[in-house]
Amino acid sequence: MFLRNCWYVAALDRELIDGRLLSRMLLGQHVLLFRGDGMKVATVGGNGQVILKPVTIGRDYGSDIEIVQGLAADDKVILSPPDSLTDGVNVRVAPPPPGKVAKS
Repeated sequence: MFLRNCWYVAALDRELIDGRLLSRMLLGQHVLLFRGDGMKVATVGGNGQVILKPVTIGRDYGSDIEIVQGLAADDKVILSPPDSLTDGVNVRVAPPPPGKVAKS
């Protein structure tokens, strides 16, 4: 007898928090800011101001890295932020060029 139409999930202990599977996000390494107090990712808040969020890095896949903690799925991440970028700076979100679709 075999079960049909069932999903099985396997995870290591370190991939669970309170019995729930960790969510992960894959981003290009060019989004990381290396600061004295740890790695950060620059995001744009609802008011158009920069928010530097501390992140926890999972695996390194070469040009991409796994973010295991610190970002939400709906965060607007700044691509290739300058090292001089700080919290609270006003920014404007530019639409993608015609024919290009932003990766989500």
